[in-house]
Amino acid sequence: MELLKYLLTTVIGYIFGSINIAVLISTVFFKKDVRSLGSRNAGSTNMARVFSLGAGLATLAGDILKTVLAILVGRMLLGAESGLIVASVACLIGHCRPVFFNFKGGKGVAVSAAIGLMTDWRILLVAVITFAAVAALSRRVSLASMIAVLTFPVTDVIFRGFRPWEFGMAVFVALAVIALHSENIKRLAAGTEKPFTYARPGKNVNAGK
Repeated sequence: MELLKYLLTTVIGYIFGSINIAVLISTVFFKKDVRSLGSRNAGSTNMARVFSLGAGLATLAGDILKTVLAILVGRMLLGAESGLIVASVACLIGHCRPVFFNFKGGKGVAVSAAIGLMTDWRILLVAVITFAAVAALSRRVSLASMIAVLTFPVTDVIFRGFRPWEFGMAVFVALAVIALHSENIKRLAAGTEKPFTYARPGKNVNAGK
C-alpha cells in the first residue's frame, strides 16, 4: 500500500509538471509555440521577452500553482516530508521533460521557487532577495536564477536543520536548474548573454528572434 502511494505521488507530480504553462499560453493566446521563439525555452523569462511582461507573469504564476498543487497532493498521500520530496522531484522532471509536449519544457526556475515556498517560506525569501540583487546588478536573469537556486541547500539546513533526504532534494533541484542553464553558462562565459528585456503588447513576434 505504501509503495502504491509513492508511485501515485510520483505519477501525479510528473503529470502536473508536464502541464507546461508557457506552451499552453503561447499556443492558445498567441498562436505560436514559444519553444520556436527567442531563447526557445518554455519558461516565464522567454515568454516575457517574446510576448509581454503579462505573459511572463502569467506563466510564472501557473508554474508555481501547478507545483504547489502537486506537493499538496503528495503531502496528503505520503505526509509532509516524503510527500514534499517525491512530488517536488517528480514535478520538476515533468516540467523540464513534459510528456505532453515531446519532452521539451522549461528550465525549472519557477518550479524550484514553488518548491522553496512549500519547504519553508524563508527559503524562498532568501532566494528572491538573492535573485533580485544579482538581476539588478547584472541584468542577466539566467545568472540571477542560478545563484538564487544555489541558496536552497544552504538555507534548507539553516532554517530546518540537516534532514538528509530533504537536503538531497534541495541539492538535486539546484544542480538540475544549473545543468539546464548550460547554454546560458557558455554565453555568460563568452560575454554574449543578453540582458533581460520584455516585449511590449502588440509587438510583432518573429520566430527565432
